[in-house]
Amino acid sequence: FILRLLLAPPLGPLLWPRRSDAMIRKGISATAARPVDLPDDAVPNARVELLPGVGHLPMVEAPETTGKLLLSFTATAADNL
Repeated sequence: FILRLLLAPPLGPLLWPRRSDAMIRKGISATAARPVDLPDDAVPNARVELLPGVGHLPMVEAPETTGKLLLSFTATAADNL
């Protein structure tokens, strides 16, 4: 409930840009069933795409948009090789 409250408007859009690397790592670790090693570089040339009204299952909730974003990312990544 508290997490949902903090992520929802009006607080969510204000707090999200102020998140720290440590906060993100702790949040990801909290969702894993076992300890995970999160590399400092994640994916080279990664970008964040926000899909309004979409939760943790973008491939189910917005398959066309998710597919287009993934294809665009892989094409861009292939161009940088």
